[in-house]
Amino acid sequence: MAVIKNNTKVVSLLVKAGASLDIQDKYGYSALMWAKNEEIVSLLLQAGANTDLQNKWGDSLLMMAAREGKTAIVSNLVKAGAALDLQNERGESVLMMAVSWWWDNPFIFPLLLKAGANTDLQNERGDSVLILATREGRTEVIPQLVKAGAALDLQDNWGNTALMMAAKEGGNNIVSLLLKAGANPDLRNIDKATALIMAVEEGRTRIVSMLVKAGAALDGQNKRGDSAVILATVYRHLPILRELVRAGADLTVIPGGADS
Repeated sequence: MAVIKNNTKVVSLLVKAGASLDIQDKYGYSALMWAKNEEIVSLLLQAGANTDLQNKWGDSLLMMAAREGKTAIVSNLVKAGAALDLQNERGESVLMMAVSWWWDNPFIFPLLLKAGANTDLQNERGDSVLILATREGRTEVIPQLVKAGAALDLQDNWGNTALMMAAKEGGNNIVSLLLKAGANPDLRNIDKATALIMAVEEGRTRIVSMLVKAGAALDGQNKRGDSAVILATVYRHLPILRELVRAGADLTVIPGGADS
């Protein structure tokens, strides 16, 4: 109660009296989790409070602090050795939360990355931090992830990679970054679509050009049997069709004859 009411003096007296620091309430919150100001957090950390307890939803204090943009508390927890790679019941890690809440506080993500947070954990949907950053258009984050050695070709539960998502959504800068970093353009999702097929279907002329220059396979077919050329023809994306023809795409691929 003293922590909830931000009563630093009472908290200090209770700590000195030997009060148990890690008792959790019915929702799994400890005193440290309830702490809202830096002074109380520091006091509890110095007294040895467990930084890695999780509430009934699997969230740790580090996750909550990152989500709420509390840079100082995140920094104190990192210095205290808080676990960086815990995941909640949805499989979300603190690094994922820092990406999702980037606009609220862009300083937390690099802090966690520098501290060694795992870039390649995946949530219940199969999303990695890179996939999340791509989906949410966090262009600033992606070079940091690439530099930190994040796996470029992880696939979500539907087989989509970060490159596929960027190709589909028209993320020109992200596609360029990922290709330069060595992302595989020829992986397929559960519909057997590649990044090229997805870009063609959405009419992303510039991205198609980047993928072609990167050596993407031109003649793969999705589950419906559509190749890039077939899709460019069906949707009348003439600049894309010309690009594919110049690159040597097979014009004799039979619709419906999906490859393996």
